[in-house]
Amino acid sequence: MRVILASPEAKVWSVRKHIPLGLGYLAAVLREGGHDVMIYDASIEDVTVDFYLDQAEAEGRPYDMIGVTATTPL
Repeated sequence: MRVILASPEAKVWSVRKHIPLGLGYLAAVLREGGHDVMIYDASIEDVTVDFYLDQAEAEGRPYDMIGVTATTPL
């Protein structure tokens, strides 16, 4: 299964205060299970997640699942 895990840009803080470690843990477990996983972090990417989704579709290898993380202010 092809999976893309996304961390959207957080408008809550002016500066990034965390690294999405949870996505890394999830990706590791999925990869150990034989899945093809990509992590998308909007705070450091120059393109949107749609770029990767469209690219995968054009290659004939679309993602089967999209996981999105969410963080709320304390």
